[in-house]
Amino acid sequence: MSNAAIAAAANFLGKEAKGLDIPAGVYNLDGLEVRMKLRGKVKKGEDEEYVPTTSVPFKAVLALVFQRMGIQQPLMRQMFVDAMTQALLDGEKAEEYVKPFTKNYETWEQEVTSTLAALPKATRNGKLTVNGADYVLEIVHKTNAKAAAITNGR
Repeated sequence: MSNAAIAAAANFLGKEAKGLDIPAGVYNLDGLEVRMKLRGKVKKGEDEEYVPTTSVPFKAVLALVFQRMGIQQPLMRQMFVDAMTQALLDGEKAEEYVKPFTKNYETWEQEVTSTLAALPKATRNGKLTVNGADYVLEIVHKTNAKAAAITNGR
């Protein structure tokens, strides 16, 4: 099976799995057989560079900052707790909270953006698009010979 076919199957299965209500527990899948038929096109975009801000080891960063703050460490620690608490409570509205307290918000926003841009880059796989796919997924559990089929026609 080609990598494109595997990617298309994973894309399909990911969409099918969204919203499934599965209670907590351990489920035995011994004897599970899956057959899938796909027709359509898979398009893979170019890989791209990005700054992996969500992959930054946050605890390690805080430890390094606190270690480098010296005598100001307690104040810095409290500032981080206050800022993180405010951001968590306000979510996307945190930006609106900050604007009145900064004389030139756009400048601060540019400072944050340029600081993040200076971080090491990583490569992200190009976007995968599956177009016009017709699919049939058949799941057969051999131990009790029950079968269920999912098709895009439903």
